[in-house]
Amino acid sequence: MCCSASILNLCVISLDRYLLIISPLKYKLRMTSCRALGLILATWTLAALASFLPIEMGWHDPDFELQSSNLTSMSEEKQCRLLVSLPYALIASCLTFFLPSAAISFTYCRILLAARKQAVQVASLTTNVPNMSEDHVQVSANPHNCQPVTHICDLCKL
Repeated sequence: MCCSASILNLCVISLDRYLLIISPLKYKLRMTSCRALGLILATWTLAALASFLPIEMGWHDPDFELQSSNLTSMSEEKQCRLLVSLPYALIASCLTFFLPSAAISFTYCRILLAARKQAVQVASLTTNVPNMSEDHVQVSANPHNCQPVTHICDLCKL
């Protein structure tokens, strides 16, 4: 359960970062404290359900009798073992490891692409800024007939 919860938490973190990169201005509206707490609770609930529900329902029982290689026929000592069927092992590992890992990889690839796009946009903005020397700057002499503010009280008069 803890391993499943760990990777599901990593999946939620990658989704959180993805939302922050894709729409940073809407992020504060979308990701509130209550939603973050809800995502954490959902993650741990899903991990607990994926871990305990199949065992309690008996979905993990192998259809055939397995003899473990480290058990001797002389030993009558009871051991706590979890023997699982192949379909259960495949489905459980896909749902709690491979699927979240794929989601993490997808979101981080999207984050990388978005970061590269933003870096290109920032670079194009910095290269297109005109040189601020006096030769290139044209300032009209008071185009809106504005008076210079010499004191803070002058703002109140405007």
